[in-house]
Amino acid sequence: MFHISIQEASPSDFENIEDLFLASCDKQKALQCTDIWSKKSFSALDLQEKQRAGRLFSIDVNGQFAGSFSLSDKDEIIWPEFKHKIDAIYINKLMLHEKFTGMGITQEVVSWIAQFAQSLNRSYLRLDCYNSAEKLKLLYEKVGFTPSGTAKNLEGVLMQRYELPFKKEA
Repeated sequence: MFHISIQEASPSDFENIEDLFLASCDKQKALQCTDIWSKKSFSALDLQEKQRAGRLFSIDVNGQFAGSFSLSDKDEIIWPEFKHKIDAIYINKLMLHEKFTGMGITQEVVSWIAQFAQSLNRSYLRLDCYNSAEKLKLLYEKVGFTPSGTAKNLEGVLMQRYELPFKKEA
């Protein structure tokens, strides 16, 4: 049994988030994936900006740092048709430490994010992943997301888009 806690990240979480990001980059490289999250794309300034905006979160399991994600109101590159419509929360860089995978934590995190989105009167969660990331695509579908087309990111890599609609509470 485990207890999951999700909270806004604080500056004291930055080192853990950076370490997890860099480990994720190394894992992608070891799996011979295109380096979608390149180490040079990590920015402490970006973390600070997301944290100050209240959109950077840490995930703890039984009091231990387990992962991180950030949220945004738009993603004009992958979802350009919604650039003038704020109806969703976009999940970015959802990461779990490898020792916490396979425990159902992603489902719990997605449920938490859906509640957060509903509190902001949003109707969807959206995210994307590399089109060739078959295991990740299966995970997103398992937790309720449905494919919603593809788009290329700034580097020209084909991304699979996913959407999770939910009903607003009356």
